[in-house]
Amino acid sequence: MNSVHVTPSTVAVRRLFLVEDELAHAQMMEMACRQLSPDWQVLHCATGREALDSMQPRGLSVALAVVDLGLPDMDGLEVVSALRRRFPKVPILIISSISNEQTLMKAIRAGANGYLLKDGNVHALAKGMMQVLQGQSPISPALARHLFKLAGPKITPEASPVRLTGKERETLEHFGRGHSYAQTASLMGVGVATVQTHVRNLYRKLGAHSQTQAVIKAKESGLL
Repeated sequence: MNSVHVTPSTVAVRRLFLVEDELAHAQMMEMACRQLSPDWQVLHCATGREALDSMQPRGLSVALAVVDLGLPDMDGLEVVSALRRRFPKVPILIISSISNEQTLMKAIRAGANGYLLKDGNVHALAKGMMQVLQGQSPISPALARHLFKLAGPKITPEASPVRLTGKERETLEHFGRGHSYAQTASLMGVGVATVQTHVRNLYRKLGAHSQTQAVIKAKESGLL
């Protein structure tokens, strides 16, 4: 099912790629879009198969993707991975009732920029959408504690092929504490533009798509 907001042709339309099988939650996402701005068009897919098919058109442009992981026909993580391959720079936000640590980590590694638990709060949804659009990585507080309980082999900084500058490592440490761009800039005594430069370098060096993914990859590599 595709749900489209009709907007004047003079307004630049931004498209939300929504993958959600529950109609009530899909309607909540549309309400959250309207809280952000009227210039959003919602492409709604109710199954993973529909999502995979809908993202194929060559000229498709997407500003934001929101994915529920509990889909009726496949693991939502497959959709996240496909979206990341199809739209490398588009922010992806998970909205799910699945709250376990393993799924959170898999979602971030698959390319998700944020992960929020379903709680029926339209304002919180709108806030999370805005945060990922601004380059932040919103994580529900109930899940945030999982980020520093990472499994897997640890690599010493000397053995890691990645080399971070002191400022890049400091930026990661602030993100790991949940600080925003503005808070990080203030604490480091630099401008937000400087933090953004550090973030671009971190993403390139770590092969990351989000702040949270960068923190996880740095910790797994022994860089934090």
